[in-house]
Amino acid sequence: DWRHLYFIYPGFVMLALYLIHKLLQGKAKVVVYAAFTIQLVLIGIFITTAHPFEYVYFNNLVSHKNEELRKQYDMEYWCIGYRLGLEYILAHDTSSVIRVAALSGTINENASILTKEQRKRLVVVREDENPDYYITTLRATGTPKYTNIFYCNKVLNSTILRVYKIK
Repeated sequence: DWRHLYFIYPGFVMLALYLIHKLLQGKAKVVVYAAFTIQLVLIGIFITTAHPFEYVYFNNLVSHKNEELRKQYDMEYWCIGYRLGLEYILAHDTSSVIRVAALSGTINENASILTKEQRKRLVVVREDENPDYYITTLRATGTPKYTNIFYCNKVLNSTILRVYKIK
């Protein structure tokens, strides 16, 4: 984390705003507006395509090669994707009871967002309690021991959520 820079960040912002103000007073006004417009469009496209994982953002100074971000950084540490994984499981598995384990305990919070009918079919268990599916954000664990990938979600060419079908 870059917490140590939080104290000097306001100074950087003020310098940047001063520079932008000076550029807007000169002949570069059209260029500045064009750059801002292009940047807003690019950010809007990313937010739209990456939703609900728009917070998993890395600028172009960081490599976006296949799985490079996942290997170097914690990306989906809030486990927001668990809800998507649970919904995918429930939509594609017709079993009346589905046992699911996850890397993080936040699976219970994500399950509580589901509809009452969906929650009736879902049983959250520990990994050693013989689950049908295992959900992970691959955070700080590398790749789990399971091999049968049932569902996968990627942002910027790196996996941020995987659901493994165990049975």
